Amino acid sequence: MAPDFAERHALLPRNSARLREIAAGAKLEPRRRALTQLAENAVLVGAYEDATRYDREVLAMTPSGPASTAALRRLVFANLQVDEVEEARTIAARLLTQAPGMGAERIAASVERYAGLRSAGAEPG
Repeated sequence: MAPDFAERHALLPRNSARLREIAAGAKLEPRRRALTQLAENAVLVGAYEDATRYDREVLAMTPSGPASTAALRRLVFANLQVDEVEEARTIAARLLTQAPGMGAERIAASVERYAGLRSAGAEPG
């Protein structure tokens, strides 16, 4: 994604540059919050590779808990958007283990339906 273009055209919040600065910093909690916001913004504008990169950093800092669960959900979605089905399956399995009963079963089932459609040669919508 071209952050400058996205900011100029109001696709990203005006504080995106500041969020990237904080995300590159050393303080753990501000970094995690900034990376989370960047990942959310990236998913919203379709910058799935960026979202994936940010969320992997969030997971490295916070392997469990609500921030991790949200990152896993975004990662499943982002990976399906770029047709990385096996990666989405792996992440959905982790989500099932980490957050059972919080919609993870529905997400995992959706990934399997998507995978089934792809293996049958269909283009999932």
